[in-house]
Amino acid sequence: MTLGYWPRIFLCCTFFSLISLACTCDWSVQVLNAPYDCLRYIEMAFSLMQGKWLGNFDLLTLIRLPVYPFFLVLNAFFGLPLHVSQQVLYLISIFLLILALGLFNISSSRLIILFLLCSLHPMALFLPLFVATEALYVPLTISIVASTLGLIACIYNYGLMFWFWLGILSLAFPLFWYTRPEGVWIIPSCLFFALMLISKVFRNKHYGGCYRVVLIFLIPFIITMAGGYVIKRINKAY
Repeated sequence: MTLGYWPRIFLCCTFFSLISLACTCDWSVQVLNAPYDCLRYIEMAFSLMQGKWLGNFDLLTLIRLPVYPFFLVLNAFFGLPLHVSQQVLYLISIFLLILALGLFNISSSRLIILFLLCSLHPMALFLPLFVATEALYVPLTISIVASTLGLIACIYNYGLMFWFWLGILSLAFPLFWYTRPEGVWIIPSCLFFALMLISKVFRNKHYGGCYRVVLIFLIPFIITMAGGYVIKRINKAY
């Protein structure tokens, strides 16, 4: 797809994003009263704001990961409505997916229709209205899918496009891993992604791309392990 179509795609995506945000701008965030669920994350966020890390370490705290409480603190720091910031993250992830799919010569009309369906999907409107990790987990998952598709398309690109998608993956994957305990189940998808990259390199006999495959997996892995080490050290300190 030529670059001439991207201004039209960007304008359409912006228009549908504004409609999606307008549908929920007057709604309020729902907090479920379970002390081991939504309220627990709010308590953890308050503890972070008070410089007490995640609060008292008991069973209910140990089963929770710190990314979503950090997101709540960051959102409070900027003073944004929670449901708006959560919905904006989702819309950004969908736009990243559109960018990645555009590298595979998919027509602009199909990309616009896909963004329309995703931005006005009921889950896109209702999920951000809750204090729940799913509101962060879904856009992170989509961002990982988008970045992997972008890397498959740009494995031989020696410009900024390759590093852009690698940067998205290196940011989204650690956040995804430390948002919910189920992050480990993405490993089978990572193995499938690795096979696709390796097969593309050997199928095209472009063996210079092998070191790029190593970078694609090594950098997110190092950042994820480094994040886990920092979390463990802070947990031990408290």
